[in-house]
Amino acid sequence: MMASHMKIVHFYDGHEKTYRGRGSVPTVVWNIAKGVSDIGHDVSIIERKWDKLSSKTIKDGVNFHRLNLSIGSDEPWIDIPYEMVGTLKGTIRLIFSRLEFALKIKPILERLDPDIIHCHLPFAANLITLFFPKFRHKIIYTAHLGETNKRVTEPMFSPDVFLAKRSSITTVLNEKMKGAFEESGVDEQKLRIVPNGVDIDQFMSKKDYNNEKPLVLFVGTVTPRKRVIDLVEAASRTKDIDSKFIIAGKTDIDEEYYSKVKQKILKYGLEDRFEFTGFVSNEHIQKLYSKADIFVLPSQEEGFGMVVTEAMAAETPVIGTHVGGIPLQINNGVNGFLYDPGDVNALSSSLRELLLNPSMRRKLGERGRAIAVQNFSWESISRKFENIYQEISDSTE
Repeated sequence: MMASHMKIVHFYDGHEKTYRGRGSVPTVVWNIAKGVSDIGHDVSIIERKWDKLSSKTIKDGVNFHRLNLSIGSDEPWIDIPYEMVGTLKGTIRLIFSRLEFALKIKPILERLDPDIIHCHLPFAANLITLFFPKFRHKIIYTAHLGETNKRVTEPMFSPDVFLAKRSSITTVLNEKMKGAFEESGVDEQKLRIVPNGVDIDQFMSKKDYNNEKPLVLFVGTVTPRKRVIDLVEAASRTKDIDSKFIIAGKTDIDEEYYSKVKQKILKYGLEDRFEFTGFVSNEHIQKLYSKADIFVLPSQEEGFGMVVTEAMAAETPVIGTHVGGIPLQINNGVNGFLYDPGDVNALSSSLRELLLNPSMRRKLGERGRAIAVQNFSWESISRKFENIYQEISDSTE
């Protein structure tokens, strides 16, 4: 049955702009909004008025409403919520800034009168459900979680759980995350699993198979959760094979851990094999995916692992841990290999097999691209959200 025409409002009270911003959550917000707009629905995004951006504009069919706020920075990546809550002063500033956001968004929501309100963070959204409960039945919350236990099951008070209990539907990235919300008292009937997507066209560039030696790529922050040291260990166990390792991502989030990674590289005499790029632009990351022969994500925990999907879309075979949403993407032996986090022997074995076998790398990479196109294109993910929106809209009529 064809969905009826709907008015959908996304609001994002994070620390980055959603259109051409950097960071995984703004990317997801924008691509869902654009994808559902392309289907034919009326879609708006409400966010902070960032410096040098207009209060109202239309981008690729999506309407933007930007709020002039007196609390917080108008420069992206200054006031980061999960850093702010580390101090009392920061926590107070976060609460008042999101209260201001909630108060200013209310008249816009009343004027637009949307069928669906899609929120992506539990800050201003929780205040809206508390102070303006008339909107609750229209709210869908997408929980963008990397560390599920830290956000859902371990805290005495979880903003994510509080919001999920008061939203019409909450979408999560994997089965473990769904189970964590259920364990915390969220009704199973209010939970849906929807993976993240990837811009398939963005990775259409021709795969480069002409490296003099195999290039192994990791994309992500250099932090303990990503277990980059495991990749260094695996590199030391395959050092008889001439290869290159690129670590693409910020190194200054946990400088102590970064120092440990560098010390391991020095210990094994791998200085000439490892390159740290720091933060890289979208354009540069596309080139790295295209150039890479193997992609590795050795994480201890992931919500979904969008970088795996990006690597697959670029025809790069993937090695990843059996956590979060990664098993939804990697079919073991078909488009890559799965192993348990911390099992360096298994990681080393899979890495060696791919390093020594160019034809296998090519075959697995081509299969990965096909899986990404079929299951993880933003068109496919947008259709999933359209169905959920319709479900909410039908239940409120």
